[in-house]
Amino acid sequence: MLTILSVEDDLGYAKELKKRVWNRFENARVVEAHSVEEAERELEVAAPDLVVSDIVLGKDEDGGVKVVTHVRARAPGARIVTLSGRAREFAQGMLAERRIDDYILKGTEWEEIRARLEYHVEACRRERAAADLRRDAAGVLVAEDASMKEVVKRMSDVAKRDTAVLILGEHGSGKELVARQIHFASTRATRSFVPVNCAGVRGDHLASEIFGHTRGAVTNAPPERDGRLIQADGGTLFLDEVTEATPEVQSRLLRLLLDGTFEPIGSTVAHHVNVRIVSASTRDIEREVAEGRFREDLFYRVGVFPIRLKPLCERAADLPALVRHFVGQFNRSMGRCLTGVSAEAEALLEAHAWPGNVRELKTVLERAFLVETGSELGLGSLKAAGLGKKGAASEAGFTSKNRDWNEARDEYERHFLVLALERNRGDTSKAAKEVGLPLRTLQDRLKRLKVVARAFK
Repeated sequence: MLTILSVEDDLGYAKELKKRVWNRFENARVVEAHSVEEAERELEVAAPDLVVSDIVLGKDEDGGVKVVTHVRARAPGARIVTLSGRAREFAQGMLAERRIDDYILKGTEWEEIRARLEYHVEACRRERAAADLRRDAAGVLVAEDASMKEVVKRMSDVAKRDTAVLILGEHGSGKELVARQIHFASTRATRSFVPVNCAGVRGDHLASEIFGHTRGAVTNAPPERDGRLIQADGGTLFLDEVTEATPEVQSRLLRLLLDGTFEPIGSTVAHHVNVRIVSASTRDIEREVAEGRFREDLFYRVGVFPIRLKPLCERAADLPALVRHFVGQFNRSMGRCLTGVSAEAEALLEAHAWPGNVRELKTVLERAFLVETGSELGLGSLKAAGLGKKGAASEAGFTSKNRDWNEARDEYERHFLVLALERNRGDTSKAAKEVGLPLRTLQDRLKRLKVVARAFK
């Protein structure tokens, strides 16, 4: 249900507005306020989808401006309509600055007022529906592992605030997905999520990509352009690989985070935008700061709320859940009805180190889907997709960040026995002889470690 905040100090007009307009809207909750202070209290409780406010509230000539400012801070995705009999030129100025979405003059026929407000209510519904679709398209964040459950909790803690978020993790671990989920859980969900890959744009063009430029200011570029910041106004700007930003871009970002203003390349005119900054990096950002490649003052601004994603190899509980998720996804997208993965295939998936993290897992499963002809993903299709090639485990080497002795020992033992099975093509007798274990002992250890020898034949 949509929430509408109506701010009107004239109680008689507020009563007529409720009778002639608000009471005729279905599936919308209307909250009334009669002063700036009441409006601010309501905004602290919940973010509205639509705000309809007078400009002059009581003796406060700037009351409506204060309401607009507070709305933009607390509910940047909300539509704002001013309904006033005064300050028309001022309202038109705010329209030009894109601080409000419409201005209706009091004294306008009630039918027209209702029609124009109905337009904005329907626009809110369309924007919310579109945001829901974009959220669904962004993907599902699978969180069965304890570390990912903590990530989800931290996302929930910060989503409704405008705090700058810094997401750290390896390539393919899901940083952009986390950023998108934060956006769609925020009050900015109906506005744009604009990603910029700082490592994917040539250094001298990155500033133009983000901040825009005036005619002739950038060589080998369009004559002039709005940057991504203008596109993200009211929404979220996602700076992927922010540690790759040039010193010039870092300096400009610092100013943006300090006062919300920026100047396009080649211009001396400051522009103000209302954006949330979410950044991400695969690098050790503290080391980048210590070695002088990333500004320390910018680090403190972008890293107010850090979220760290563990690599997939350290999120054991997430692997089977991710496999189920991708099997379901590919069943829908390819018109298939595979029931899951075989025991041998599951063992091979668990034995892999996944250096490419979730992105690699998704790619392998998609390839396997394309060649699988049975009712479930089998060992053959995974091997055809490039998984389980001889030497795959030895290429990765053994590393462990596990601090628990028993778990680290099991991790090493599993790695050691997988290498032996790879070298002997799954023959447990030969593998037992090679590592100097009785066959029964080897079989017991493989069972305890959930390693299926058949997966390596």
